[in-house]
Amino acid sequence: MGSELTFAVFGLSGVASGFFAGLFGIGGGLIMVPVLVYAFTTTGTATQQAVEMALGTSMAAIVFSAAQSAYGHYRRGSASTEMIRRAAPWVVVGVAFGSAVAAETPAIPLLTFVACFQFFAAALMVIDVSKLAALQMAARRSFTLNIFSLAFGGIAALAGIGGGTLFTPFLRLPAWNRSSQSALRQPSDCR
Repeated sequence: MGSELTFAVFGLSGVASGFFAGLFGIGGGLIMVPVLVYAFTTTGTATQQAVEMALGTSMAAIVFSAAQSAYGHYRRGSASTEMIRRAAPWVVVGVAFGSAVAAETPAIPLLTFVACFQFFAAALMVIDVSKLAALQMAARRSFTLNIFSLAFGGIAALAGIGGGTLFTPFLRLPAWNRSSQSALRQPSDCR
């Protein structure tokens, strides 16, 4: 791949990742990981290293796009600091576990997981999981957010995403929405 084409691929995937991060509340890893795997393998990087580099690069880049997106939602008053406070410790544990598993997983199974996750993420965007009765019942339990946060952190580390793809649909569940309403700030307070 020529340097001009490489620059164009990275530039376009970066713009697309940033756009979708702001629009859907995702960090951009759904776009960046496949693009980075392709880019690294076409430059002659071994498959195992290409996958590891793609996941690591995606996670590092997501820090900036996710932070900007989160700050924008916070300023609009659409972020619950209480839900963040409750979920964050469990997400960190999940990410640590998922990172350890990803580091030991061979490239092909890891790529298979990422590919399957891409389809799962697409289904989450089409299906309104907040209307599933089983999830609504589970969300009424106080420990449910902990379990989902732990799982989402692990999956995010394995897929090279920030986790918004998973958290956004599930935080729309009515039980979680009601419990976080008091923690939502008014937009006028954020200026």
